[in-house]
Amino acid sequence: MITPEIGAVIGGMRLDAVAGRGGMGIVYRAQQLALDRTVALKIVNPALAGDAVFRERFRREARLAAILEHPHVVPVFHAGEADGHLYLAMRFVEGTDLAKMLREHGPIAPPDAAEIVAQIANALDAAHARGLVHRDVKPANVLVTWPAGRWHAYLTDFGISKDIRDAGLTQEGEAVGTFSSMAP
Repeated sequence: MITPEIGAVIGGMRLDAVAGRGGMGIVYRAQQLALDRTVALKIVNPALAGDAVFRERFRREARLAAILEHPHVVPVFHAGEADGHLYLAMRFVEGTDLAKMLREHGPIAPPDAAEIVAQIANALDAAHARGLVHRDVKPANVLVTWPAGRWHAYLTDFGISKDIRDAGLTQEGEAVGTFSSMAP
C-alpha cells in the first residue's frame, strides 16, 4: 500500500494538500464531498496500519477522541478504513501548531503563553474527567489560531491516549509518548 496522492478520494474525502506529518502518518487538508466542508484527514502510515496492535490503538484513539466535546479539543467527525487506508477525519483548524509557531517567531509573550496553557489545561481537565490521559502533550500537538484578536488553542492527537479504566495495550516496561515531553 502506498501513500495516497493529492486529489485522491479516501472515505468520501478528497485530499487537497498536506497539512502536516508525524510519526503516525500524514494529515491532509481535505474536502468532505458529501457535506462540502473542509476537514483534516489523518491517514495512518501504511507500515503501521498493518500492525494488529497499532490498529487497535488507532481504533481506541478514534473512540477516545470522539467522546471528548470541549472547545479546546479538536473534534473528531469520522474514523474508518477505505482502500486499505486507516483514517481519522477531524475539524480542520486554520492556524499552526505551537512548535512551528515557536520555531518561526520565538518565545511567546507571558500573558499569551498563560492564555494558551490555561486553554490546554482545561482540555486536559476535560479528558481527565472522562478517565483519559493524553500521554503526548507537546507543542506539536497544540494547534493555535488567532480569531477575533485573541488566542484559541486546541489539543490534538490522542493517538496514544489511555483510558485509565482499561488495562489497555501498553505492556510492562514499554514507554509510550514523545520522550522529551513525557512526565518523569
